[in-house]
Order: sequence, then C-alpha cells, then structure tokens
Amino acid sequence: MSKIIKNTPLKEVLLEIKLDSKKTTPIDYVLVLNKLITKVKKDYPEVLSLPGASFPIDFPEPLSRHRILSKDQKRLMNVGVNILSINTLDYKGYENFKGQVKEIVEIYLDLFKDYSISRIGLRYINILDLKKEKVKDVLAYDNPNPLGKKITSSEFVNLYKYSENNQLLLKQSINAPKPNNVSVDIDYSKILNSRESLARILEWLDEGHDRIEEAFNKSFVEGYLK
Repeated sequence: MSKIIKNTPLKEVLLEIKLDSKKTTPIDYVLVLNKLITKVKKDYPEVLSLPGASFPIDFPEPLSRHRILSKDQKRLMNVGVNILSINTLDYKGYENFKGQVKEIVEIYLDLFKDYSISRIGLRYINILDLKKEKVKDVLAYDNPNPLGKKITSSEFVNLYKYSENNQLLLKQSINAPKPNNVSVDIDYSKILNSRESLARILEWLDEGHDRIEEAFNKSFVEGYLK
C-alpha cells in the first residue's frame, strides 16, 4: 500500500492489461514476444515457457504463455496473446512499482501499430502471518468496508462492487484457511475497449491504488495496521 507495513507483507502486486481480441497468427505472437524480450533483456534476461504455451494461438480464453524474469526473479512479466501482466514479488512501495509499470507498458504498447485495451486490472495480494493474534482480533467483521457489506466469516469472503455503468469492479477476497494466516486479496479493474495513452493508464493506476488501499485499511480492526 502507500506505506510498507512491517506485519502486513505483500506477497505479490500485479497489473494486467488485456487487448481487444483479434485474429492473431503464431507468427504475430512470436514477433511481439521476441521484440519484447529484446527490449527488456538488460533488466529481464530470463525467459520461461509456461503450460499455456502448448495451447493453440486461437484458444478462446487468454492465457499466459511465457514468463520474462528479472535477474533476481522478483520482478516479472507474464505474456500471452493480447495479454500482459507486470508482477513484483518484492514490493518497495507504490512509486517504485509504478515506475516498473511505466517502463514496461511503454515498451509493450509501442510494439503494436494499432491497439485497443479491453480491460486493465490492478491486484494486491497480502498475506498476514499472525503470531499471538487470532483472526477474529484482526479482521474488522463488524465494520462496513468500501464494498458496502460486512465481513461475517473468517473462512472465506468474496465481495464485489460494480460502478453504475458496470465498467469498474472492486473485488475483495479474504481467506483465513489456517489459524495463523490471513490472506487479503484485492483487485480493482476497469473495462475500457479503447486506445489509451500511457499517461492515462498511469492516472488509472493511481486511482486503482487509492481504491485498493481504502478497501485494505477498512478490512482490519482499528489500530492493527499501525
């Protein structure tokens, strides 16, 4: 979130961009992939094939097919046909992550002569390893959260909120499968179907971060995150 909370480590933060579906040949995908690999090779030298790489190019669901990793393997990209995610496993604050996104998105979108973004989503995956606290002493069961609902169970909670035009979605999942673990997974996404500039994408990223931070802070009892 805006501040790095010692007892609330982030497991992963990611931004996902989906482009409008269009007829893509294997050659089209390989060209985009190879150009991306070449342009980021200095900072992301390792490339792995993922299970999705074995599926036909025209597979109806978007799949991550290749993973491009930094030297320390803590920053990465998952790439597929008309889909890109930018991930960090070593969160050093929002501005640092925003810089990573800016650099990669600028390179990625420049590979297409024409494009339209269908969906963009920001996701924060938090894992709390509780020591002496119990789950019921951490989660704000009775406090209304930004989704307008209450957290009523420590087992699993999936909350959604759409905007009036159904273009924005805030999704919050809270899972406590073990007595000493709490997972708070928050996703903020937008349906676009338009060509967007890098500046506009970064503005949306700021908006998504603020909404996710608000939802995160209201998920816990007052004073726990200090």
